[in-house]
Amino acid sequence: MLMARRQPGGFYTQAWEYDAPRETLADLEPDEVLVQYRHLVPGRRVLDLGMGDGDHALWLASLGYEVEGVDRHQRRLAHAEIRAMRLHLSIQTYLGDITELPIPPGAYDLVLLAAVLHFLRPSDHRRVAEQVMGGLRPGGLVYATALTTDDPGYSLVRQAGLPELEPNTFDLSDDDSLELLHFFPPGGLRNLFAGLEIVHYAEERYLRPDSDQGFNAAAVLLARRQAAA
Repeated sequence: MLMARRQPGGFYTQAWEYDAPRETLADLEPDEVLVQYRHLVPGRRVLDLGMGDGDHALWLASLGYEVEGVDRHQRRLAHAEIRAMRLHLSIQTYLGDITELPIPPGAYDLVLLAAVLHFLRPSDHRRVAEQVMGGLRPGGLVYATALTTDDPGYSLVRQAGLPELEPNTFDLSDDDSLELLHFFPPGGLRNLFAGLEIVHYAEERYLRPDSDQGFNAAAVLLARRQAAA
C-alpha cells in the first residue's frame, strides 16, 4: 500500500501539545478563488493532496463535502484531525507520498494541490498532474497554487548559491532530510494541466506583511475536465 488510512490519534502513543487557539467555522479562511467558483464543483467528493493542517479540507467539510486528505507528515495530519474534532467535522486522512499515489480513475469532483507542487521536483510534476487529471470525474475541477520565479525567494536562493538540483529547483536541506523548493516559470503551472479547460488562471503577487520582502508571488489555477458529450 502506498497510502495508509489514519485513525484519529492512531500514530502517536505519547501525549503532545497542540497549542493553537480554538477555532470556529467563521475562522476558516479558504482561498478566494475556491470561494468564487465553488458552485462549479459537480459533486461532493474531494481529494486534498498535501493537505497540511487542513485549512481547505476543513472549510470544504464544513460545507458538506466528503473530503479525503493526504500528506506525508504525520504530525500535520494529526493537527488536521484535532482541528476537525474541535470543529465537529468529518474528514478522512491518509499518510502518503503524492508522487507515488495511485489515484482511482474518475473518482473525484475536486482535487486540491494548494501550495504543494513547489515542494516537488519538476521530474515528478507530470506524473502527479496526469494522476490528478485521470482522477477527475467529468466536469471535475483541479485547484492548484505554486510559487513562481517572480517570488523574492527565487532571487534569494540564487544569490545564496544553494544547490540547484533541477531547473529552478533548490536544495534547502539543513540536515539529513531533503527539502526542495521549486519556482514555476511564467505559464508553467498552466502548461502542466494543458489537457483541461482553464476556468481561472493568474500569476500575481500577494501581500505577506510577516515576510522580509512583504510579498510572495504565485500562480493560481482552476481547471476543469470537460464533461462527456
